[in-house]
Amino acid sequence: MNFTKDTEFHCPIILFNGRHDDTTSSKVAADWFATIHAPSKKLVWFENSAHMMQIEEPGRVLVHLVEDVRPLAR
Repeated sequence: MNFTKDTEFHCPIILFNGRHDDTTSSKVAADWFATIHAPSKKLVWFENSAHMMQIEEPGRVLVHLVEDVRPLAR
């Protein structure tokens, strides 16, 4: 799928990105993220992960879910 034209969002965007991801290129994802417009946005890098950061770095994923995502759900 090509999401390059999808850059306008009316909700907060948080992108969890594994630095060593070969499934979804981290560079392509970061380049796309730089083009998006949203009320708030945050790119979270998982330096020791590929595509499955929830398995590779579960503690850090939980921390970011609690600290970054949960406040947006209130």
